[in-house]
Amino acid sequence: MLLRCSDPIWQKPRTATAFHSLFPAGQCVDVVIVGGGILGLSTALHAARLGLAVQV
Repeated sequence: MLLRCSDPIWQKPRTATAFHSLFPAGQCVDVVIVGGGILGLSTALHAARLGLAVQV
């Protein structure tokens, strides 16, 4: 049986990735919710009902 070792993933060189915003240019929000589970969606719903601009 032949065993091989490779370089650990943390030692491999990284390539730069481009950042692309998910928000349209000029959009402003009052609250950003990270996570669309039951708690995140409930928080977003309550904030929107209070008149806040929300992004999930």
